[in-house]
Amino acid sequence: LKDAGWHQKDRQRIAVVVASGYGAARTTFFFLDSAIDNGDALASPTMFSNSVHNASAAYISILLNVKGPNLTVSQFEMSVPSALVSACCWLQDNQVDAVIFGGVDEYCSVLGYSWQRFFGQGGNIRMRPLELENQSAIAGEGAAFLLLTRDDGDKPKYGYIKGVQFGRTGISKPEIAKNTLLILGADGHKSAGIHYARQIQPTIQAAIYSPLYGSIPIGPAFDMVVAALSIREGRIFATANFAGDNPGLNIVCKDEELNSKPICCLKFSCKGEFGMIEMASE
Repeated sequence: LKDAGWHQKDRQRIAVVVASGYGAARTTFFFLDSAIDNGDALASPTMFSNSVHNASAAYISILLNVKGPNLTVSQFEMSVPSALVSACCWLQDNQVDAVIFGGVDEYCSVLGYSWQRFFGQGGNIRMRPLELENQSAIAGEGAAFLLLTRDDGDKPKYGYIKGVQFGRTGISKPEIAKNTLLILGADGHKSAGIHYARQIQPTIQAAIYSPLYGSIPIGPAFDMVVAALSIREGRIFATANFAGDNPGLNIVCKDEELNSKPICCLKFSCKGEFGMIEMASE
């Protein structure tokens, strides 16, 4: 809010939209433990109230004294683009003046145990998401947020959201302009990696930053923040050199000028769904 110049403005018409794939995972399992240990009648009501997916959005509204509508969207890997559609609709319909929008997911010991059972340790010390045929995902956690407003005529330093696309492989495919920079949401799951390999043309310039935040359902929120920073700085940030190698893709290997290219944050799910968020400087 401070960075956007909204920290001292009236908050009656500011909304909160939060995307979360896992929800309040740690607290959810604490609540289940209390039910297992003490029985249903003595399960912790405090843990229960904090275990619901919309707890984080509620606390954000309370702490910031935001009075507008409040929404949590949980669609696992598609949570961020799906939530973004709702946020944009509220702005377009003049329901609110601004939306605090973002994603948050957390790691917990049960999640780590489940990952180990499903994927094994594999000796992974780094994700290699560019090696699309390999399983190298490492569970992450974190939060990334933006403040969204309508176009007021002033050029925003973090750019514009130009559109959101949804689809499923076999039925549709993402429509990507030739001069676009793609930020790939591949995060080391080979069941999703195969869709990037089939859909991305080698002529399209691409970058990937998932090794910086890990494999996480709301990864596209981090990619949106990277895109916004790229627009602000006017440059493309290099893909981490430990992301692996893929000679079939046109990967950005060193920092270079953005030159007003639009940026598309593309995420495929393991089931073949895709969501793509287009951002641009003008």
